[in-house]
Formats: sequence, C-alpha cells, structure tokens
Amino acid sequence: MSFYSVNCSIPSDQFENATAVAYNLGMTGSLEEVENGTVFYEFFFSSKADAQKMASILQDEYRVSNCTIKCTEKQDWNAKWRQSMQPALLTQGFWVSPPWLAPPEKRAAWIKIEPKMAFGTGHHETTRLAASELIDSVGKLGNRRLLDIGTGSGVLCFVAQHCGCSWALGVEIDEECRGNLAENKELNRGAANVDFLIGTLEGIQDDVCFDFVVMNMLFVESVPLLDRVVKLMSRRAELVWSGILLTERDQIIEHALKAGLIIAGEREENEWWCGRFCRNTP
Repeated sequence: MSFYSVNCSIPSDQFENATAVAYNLGMTGSLEEVENGTVFYEFFFSSKADAQKMASILQDEYRVSNCTIKCTEKQDWNAKWRQSMQPALLTQGFWVSPPWLAPPEKRAAWIKIEPKMAFGTGHHETTRLAASELIDSVGKLGNRRLLDIGTGSGVLCFVAQHCGCSWALGVEIDEECRGNLAENKELNRGAANVDFLIGTLEGIQDDVCFDFVVMNMLFVESVPLLDRVVKLMSRRAELVWSGILLTERDQIIEHALKAGLIIAGEREENEWWCGRFCRNTP
C-alpha cells in the first residue's frame, strides 16, 4: 500500500494551524526533521488528491514555497516513524513510548505503545490535554467505567487503567487499528480491564453506561456523535472533550449546552483546547 507525503518547511508560527488543516484533510501521520537549523515536515495521506489539496493550501495560505509531493511505501513510512520516536511525557510522570525506548527511571507510569499507523503516541497536544484531565480526576476514576471514543492506539484507555478505573472501552472506526490495539493491550500487562471495539458507537448496547467519556476527535467528527454520547453517560458522568482548536471553543460549549451539558473545567496548550463537561442537572 502506498502513501503520499507532502514535504515542506513551515514557519513555526504557522505549524499548529497547518497541522489542524492536515488532520481535517485526513492526514494519517507526520514527521519532522531538523537540518542546519531548519525544520522540515512530512504530512502523510492515503489519497493523492488529499495530498495535492494540502500542498495547494500550504502554498496559497501558509507562505510555503518549497512544497513537494512524493509517493512512499507504508513500510518505509513506519520505519522512518520508528527512527524519529522519543518518549513522550503526558503529565505528572506519565510517560508514553515504544517498548524498546524506555523513558526516565523516575516515573509514575510507563504506557507502552508500538508506533504504527494509529494516532496516539502521546506527542500531540490533544492527547496530553485529555490525559491530564483523566489523571487529575484519579480520585473519581477509581472503580468506574470509561469510554474512549476514537481511541487510536488506546493510550487514553491505558491512562485510565493506571488511574484505577474498573473498565475502559476504546472505540475506533478504523479497521487498520485492530492489530495495533491488540498488540498495545498485550504490551501493557494484558490490560485485563481494557477492551476495544472496532466500529461505531451504535455497537454499544443501550443499557451500558459510562461514568467518564473521553472524546479526542476533531470538531467535524465529534459534534455529530454528541447526542449518542450523552445517552451513554451515567447520571453523574463527565465528558472530556479534546481535539478542539481554541477558535472552536465557544461553538463546542454551545453544542454541549444544547445537549444538556455544562462546562466544568477547561485547559489549553498552544492552539488546542480541551473541556470537561457534566450534565446540566442537580
């Protein structure tokens, strides 16, 4: 299977916004390399048309003049990704890294993720924001159920496991994540209280409810799921909603209010925002 990479160098003040555009276009991953003080980026797409559209946007809107597109094999892309990996600190001593790349010895938890095609190696702000909300809620997570929507590599389920939740269910629509999720579960001591569902939220029975829900997804992907999410929340459940740009904050809060949720906390990192919501009931 071939992938198409958009190769360029982007001004640092434009990179976060450009990355958000790339994710909206279906980017499957990215790499960065530093050479003589200049940072070069590769954005990977499974569709040549999406790669061409990204290149056009970079040239027209982001002052990029050195943009090229090339075709690369999936195995080569994975090999380069592995070589570029470094341990990622989520927060408060929680580290994420491949099993062959140990983080510092002084750590609260080591979550082992085999870096493949799934999003969620701990290096992106949206993952750190969501993980921080979970870790700060450790007292509430004990012996409670968590649902992670768009689980990717399963990293947030493993965070919840370390925080003492009784059961974590990760839902992922991408069939290619199935093998990676099984592998990551085994790497994390078998994670007996973690399960994964490949499919949609409709695959969860109506009589199953969760005390915590995490939704780390882009605006356009997460908003249509909100009504179903609320139905899966227990009476005192909380929703951690990440993957949102700061510029989308007010729209997210408005959508949540219409669904019967109010904001209970928020945090941000660079261009990204994460909100914590609860039901608007006594």
